[in-house]
Amino acid sequence: MSVVKIKDEPKSAAISGGAMDRVVEKKGLSRNARIGGIAGAILLVLLLFWWFAPRGSSQTVDAGRLAISEVTRGTFDDFLPLRARVTPLLTVFLDAVEGGRVEKILVEDGATVVKGQLLAELSNADLQLSTLARETEVAEQLNNLRTTELALSRTRLENERNIIQADLDATKARRLYELQQPLAAKGFVAGKVFKDTSDDYQYQIKRGKVLRAAQSNDERLQSSQLSQLRATAASLQSALGIAHANLDQLKLKAPVSGQLTAFS
Repeated sequence: MSVVKIKDEPKSAAISGGAMDRVVEKKGLSRNARIGGIAGAILLVLLLFWWFAPRGSSQTVDAGRLAISEVTRGTFDDFLPLRARVTPLLTVFLDAVEGGRVEKILVEDGATVVKGQLLAELSNADLQLSTLARETEVAEQLNNLRTTELALSRTRLENERNIIQADLDATKARRLYELQQPLAAKGFVAGKVFKDTSDDYQYQIKRGKVLRAAQSNDERLQSSQLSQLRATAASLQSALGIAHANLDQLKLKAPVSGQLTAFS
């Protein structure tokens, strides 16, 4: 095989259109225009954000909670759900003055009660025994008072009877003395007999005075004794009344009308 060398041809020069065309410069936005556009865009974004942003007085409500109906003329009813806690205007605490064992509970917690309604009953053996002892003591004291009053009444009647008898005896002795005095002066009555009559008359007078003094003293002592007995009886009855009141406190009653809460 043989190799033939081909002669290189000269390269032709590139054809240029410089003689025919001119360079056209690209015209863009000016710097002030670009700044104005950016500022306008920012202002538009701010306006859109202000328009669609939630106001401070607005609330986001679930669509399911909205009720849409036809507009009519009438009373406008607005419902506003609120959370609140109801507290009583007046709270009265129920306290047992006397403690004891709970025997009966007559109402349940939360029930509406009226003033004076019985709520529960308690029992207190010590208080009940103490009240019974006071009742016995008062009964004995009242019995003693009646016995003393009866005895003093009998003594008063006996003193009055003795004084009446003494007055009668003194009257008889005076009459006999006045009858024998002129006779004794004339010798018709023995001196010894008249002397006995005179002594008996003086005795009856003194006897009446002594009985009246004794009656006055007895009246004073009896009055003082009766006053003491009556004061003691009144004091015992007052103490018995307090004991009965304490015993009645075992029955818990509503102090006011209202709703019973925290009753256990």
